[in-house]
Amino acid sequence: AGFNPRLINIGGGYPVQHMKPIPTIDEIAAVVNEGLTAFPEDVKVIGEPGRYLVSDAAYFVCRVVGTATRAGKRWMYWDAGVFGGVIETTEGLRYNIRTDRDESPLVQWTVAGPTCDSVDICMREIEFPEDMQEDDFIYIRNAGAYTTAYASNFNGFPLPEVVVF
Repeated sequence: AGFNPRLINIGGGYPVQHMKPIPTIDEIAAVVNEGLTAFPEDVKVIGEPGRYLVSDAAYFVCRVVGTATRAGKRWMYWDAGVFGGVIETTEGLRYNIRTDRDESPLVQWTVAGPTCDSVDICMREIEFPEDMQEDDFIYIRNAGAYTTAYASNFNGFPLPEVVVF
C-alpha cells in the first residue's frame, strides 16, 4: 500500500569552481549516499552531472567592444553579453575571468553586452584592470556548460563561434 519507487533521479546542479569555494564531488556523494539509505537497495539511482562533467572543457573568450565613463562609473562593453553566452551572470554567478592586462591595478567596472537592451548588463561593480580598452580579450574559465547553449541571435547579433583545439 506504500510508495515503492523503482527509480530515483537525484537531478543535477553539481557545482563547479568559479570564484567561491565549493564542496568536492566526494563530499557531495557522501551526502547523497546518506540520503539514499532511506530507500530500498534495489532502487535504481540516476544523476545528471552535466555541468560538473563538461564545465572545465572550455573557455568562453570574448572581446571588449567599447568602454565609457558615465556619472563617474566605468562601463565596459563586450561583444557577448547576457544574450550572447553569459546569461548566468544575471543570477549572480561570478566567473573566474582573466585578461591580458591582469598586472594592472584593479578598479570597479559595470560590464554590459552589445545589444543596447537594458537587460544586457552582465555584472555591476566587478573588478577589472583599470586600463581595459577596446579589442582587449576576456577569458572566462570553466565555461563548457550553459554559455553557448544559452546564446541567441537577439537583436541580430551572431551566436558565439565554437572553436575546438
